[in-house]
Amino acid sequence: MTTFDVSCIGFHVLDVLGRPVTAIPPGGQAAYIEEICMIVAGTAGATSVACAMLGIKTRSVTTVGTDDMGDFLVTKMKGYGVDCALVSRTDDVQTSATILPVRPNGERPALHVPGSANAFTVHADALNAALDARIVHVGGTGLTKAFDDEPTVALLKRAKELGRITTFDLI
Repeated sequence: MTTFDVSCIGFHVLDVLGRPVTAIPPGGQAAYIEEICMIVAGTAGATSVACAMLGIKTRSVTTVGTDDMGDFLVTKMKGYGVDCALVSRTDDVQTSATILPVRPNGERPALHVPGSANAFTVHADALNAALDARIVHVGGTGLTKAFDDEPTVALLKRAKELGRITTFDLI
């Protein structure tokens, strides 16, 4: 028996979306748009929030900065009911963040700081807790520099050995 239904492991990012953006104003000029919002995003972060919103007992496993953006992500996820006991904090780099100027047609060019996503990995002392879920979801390969390749493969192999259902969301 597992403690969680889903463990969402990997890429979590703060997205700042503005819409609609038809052009970036020149120099120091301003343009007015309809909306600016901040959300928990990333192929593991957004999945954790979506699962929690559906009433699924969910844990997030990631690294965020000790900055205001990291505080926002943790507070927001907890507000949706996501367990954040395995969200580690670092003061070495800022929280991963993206500015997305959303065009009227829905295109979303990105201005991205990798930050804490590059520092993320699952340490041996947290592995059992990270895999304590019926479903183990790994998201963000290619954006989690320290966790990519062998650490990801080893985690997924161990999850399969434990009989977990695994999902893998590439960015």
